[in-house]
Amino acid sequence: GQVSINDVLLSAIGSCGIDTVYLDRDQFNCADVGQVWINLTAVSINGAVSTDSVEISVVDGIAPVIITQPATLYLDDAGIASLSVAQGDDGSSDACGLDTLYLNEELFDCSTIGSFTVVLTGVDVNGNTARANAPVNVLDTVSPDLTVQDITIYLANSGSSSISATDVVTSSSDNCVNTFASLSQSNFNCNHVGTNTVVAVISDASGNTASASLTVTV
Repeated sequence: GQVSINDVLLSAIGSCGIDTVYLDRDQFNCADVGQVWINLTAVSINGAVSTDSVEISVVDGIAPVIITQPATLYLDDAGIASLSVAQGDDGSSDACGLDTLYLNEELFDCSTIGSFTVVLTGVDVNGNTARANAPVNVLDTVSPDLTVQDITIYLANSGSSSISATDVVTSSSDNCVNTFASLSQSNFNCNHVGTNTVVAVISDASGNTASASLTVTV
């Protein structure tokens, strides 16, 4: 910031004329924000000197520059992911310095899988504020857990029998709960008398899968 004589001088009158008028300071920076007193001096053509003081109001009216970057978050085993300011910020700055940067949303869970936009807000040391959007992609890459058991089945009079996933899956879990189980084979007939290897597969809503082999004795 700079001030000139014309900004502060109302008049300078000398009986024989004014030779020069000058300020003892005309440059200001962020450290001067607030009220600053400077001296205005007039010198007549005969060397007479007169000085007066003037108050300068130094104002920082420049908003921060907020620069964001895309972030990818991965849900943990508890189905939670957090976004930090550092992940969303890409070099935000301010002429006089940033006081704080904050996000309008930092925690994500299984209900927020997908693409979202958050807002990064910056406030500088003099209270100026600016905002910018930051894209966030929330992913679930955690595979479910699956436990199975072997089973013995008996053919019906028709010579066939079937099993379902609930017959052999003893437990399953996932960080986002919603899972679907399927079997590589569920129908058996006389050709399957004996032992048969079946694969149970469990998948979650994000396409993560887990599998386990079991024996079906017919």
